[in-house]
Amino acid sequence: MIFAEGLASPETPVFMADASLLVVETAVTRGTVTLISADGRVARPIAHTGRPNGLALAQDQRVWVAESLKPSLVRATFDGATDVMATESSAGPFLFPNDLCFDSEGWLYMTDSGFIFEELVQGGKVRDDFATMKYDGKLYRFNIRTMEIAVLDTGLQFANGVVLGPDGELYVNETLTGLVWRYQPRGNGAFSDRRRFGAVFNDPSTERLSGPDGMAVAVDGSVYAAIWGRGEVTVQDSSGRVIDRIRTAGNRPSNIAFGPDSEKAIYVTEQELGIVERFDVPTSGCPVYVGPALASMQG
Repeated sequence: MIFAEGLASPETPVFMADASLLVVETAVTRGTVTLISADGRVARPIAHTGRPNGLALAQDQRVWVAESLKPSLVRATFDGATDVMATESSAGPFLFPNDLCFDSEGWLYMTDSGFIFEELVQGGKVRDDFATMKYDGKLYRFNIRTMEIAVLDTGLQFANGVVLGPDGELYVNETLTGLVWRYQPRGNGAFSDRRRFGAVFNDPSTERLSGPDGMAVAVDGSVYAAIWGRGEVTVQDSSGRVIDRIRTAGNRPSNIAFGPDSEKAIYVTEQELGIVERFDVPTSGCPVYVGPALASMQG
């Protein structure tokens, strides 16, 4: 079922408390954080950042955005104001900020895919030797009260989706290899080294770019991943084994959110057709945490 349409390369669906849906429209002709009504019929831009990719919501209704046109972490308001909060870490400047999520303690996590977009995409086309390019994807942790930045991991091959599991573990995937990694929590925003959770496919393509993009985790520990370039959502059980593949209308599904109020459904942003699709699934999703309010940040 098509829930919403007429969007310009949408990504990163996040439900609000009133069941309206935030997405980003990544096409530079739009470049906005966009709010879709609860019935999917009305979409209105609330902030323009350039080429937003990931987003996460804070309690004060501010939106944190992984911005890739001018690589940065941006904070936006619903009246359109934007602030650049960070552009680099101790590991160097951000290259392609991709996805975001908060945890229950208010830490913010961001993936950086580890390449400069203009080096990968030339003349509107992915370069032929994309598979042998150098990627140094990273996983960052932000204390948004102090804007202290920690580098949790490096060397990821096109780091993309980042999401929390039911026990506070982090999942991060690599578009290039099709691998999903898991990091076990150690408290206070610290994690174990990455360990392989599973692979969404066994045949990484060297002819056309495709692979896992955004993810969502169910309460039973199964991981749903949008497979950009292959037109499907994979479902991995809690052991990492692929148990289902859900076909999408277009070939470029980009991200996933479980429905609000424990709805047993997923909402998938699809970039080729500019739509959000809804699919019934057998389970509901893990909580999606919002970040601390601005007052808490200042206090």
